[in-house]
Amino acid sequence: LNTNLFFISLLVSLRNVEGAVSPSPLLNFDLKPQEIAQACKSAKERSEAKLGALAGLENETRNFNNTALAFEDTLQEYADAINGPTFPKYVSMDKTVRDAAHECEVDSEQYSVEVYTREKLYKGLLLYADKKESLNHQDARLLEKILLEFKRNGFGLGPEKRAMVKKFKKKVVDLELTFGKNLNEYKDSLEVTKDQLWGLPDDFVSRLSTTPTGKYIITLDYPDYFPFMDNARDGETRRQLEFKYNIRGSTANIALFEEAIELRHQIANLMGYPTHAHYILEDRMAKNPKRVKDF
Repeated sequence: LNTNLFFISLLVSLRNVEGAVSPSPLLNFDLKPQEIAQACKSAKERSEAKLGALAGLENETRNFNNTALAFEDTLQEYADAINGPTFPKYVSMDKTVRDAAHECEVDSEQYSVEVYTREKLYKGLLLYADKKESLNHQDARLLEKILLEFKRNGFGLGPEKRAMVKKFKKKVVDLELTFGKNLNEYKDSLEVTKDQLWGLPDDFVSRLSTTPTGKYIITLDYPDYFPFMDNARDGETRRQLEFKYNIRGSTANIALFEEAIELRHQIANLMGYPTHAHYILEDRMAKNPKRVKDF
């Protein structure tokens, strides 16, 4: 979410720069819901074709470029293709477009989980790894990380447990993205007087909507909230707005949050870890919860 906010801020800034560089062709702000769905479908079809070819290679023909690197390139190309049609979820004024982009994002994230649970792909990568070709440090690290990601998605477990890990991970993806959608779609505002706007520039104040009684409406949307929090001199008003911002979507999201925590714990246990923290930190710099606490 923070990354998306950064890009939104960047795009707003570029609009105000004369002769600014044109947006990437990957970002199309005029996409219709059906076009978003088709773009996501086409991206997956291209990915499936390449992954199918990779899985079907004869072992004697396997090398780093057509196996490990091809796998990485395919997923990266898929991610690049998906970024465009999912981005409107965070910026479009049309709810039908935002909803379509959300569905695309959920599907793409769940697809990523599914790819790392495919036995034919994993076996193909293992067959190549078993050749023990001489690789430079970067290539060897890439192969290691790809195989580790498969293991962290259930390979090494029996078929039943692996299927449960896959099911739970896909559900967590849905919960996480719905949580984010609830934040994006949540609407609330704070009504303030002119005196409470002290510190805000005139162009900000002039574009605000007003109530019949003459008060100004500060929404929780990015163009209102952040400039207000950065510039308003009235600390109590900032506190009130921040409180509203921090409880966005809380009614629906508390249940999603609790369910995601429970599912993450079950995934960790299935994978042989006592907690989600042990599972997630194993592949990070800290390595384990004790080191984090000691730090």
